[in-house]
Amino acid sequence: MTTINQRQTQTSQILNHLKNIGPITAGEALSLYGIARLASRIDELKKIHPIVPEMVKVPNRDGKDVRIAKYSLVLPKDYSKVAEYRKIQAGYPESHSEYGKIGEQINAMGAKC
Repeated sequence: MTTINQRQTQTSQILNHLKNIGPITAGEALSLYGIARLASRIDELKKIHPIVPEMVKVPNRDGKDVRIAKYSLVLPKDYSKVAEYRKIQAGYPESHSEYGKIGEQINAMGAKC
């Protein structure tokens, strides 16, 4: 079982990665830091930091394309990502269902952006 101190350490590792290296996937978190539940650490970080997932296609071991989340920290210079999402959401919400979760996260950021 993961203790609170370990969780904070994992969260710090992910935040440092996002700030200093860039986007991260669950596979990278597992191989680099031994963090098996990246989504949980991202949820903790989203309470304080604007983090946005991007669904990307990658081949699985059978060669089929699958979609995975790649998480990025939205820095002040990148707030255009938030504005771009809001424009898409306002104009074509039903045809951009893959933005649904991103939209919830961006809306939760509210005044932070």
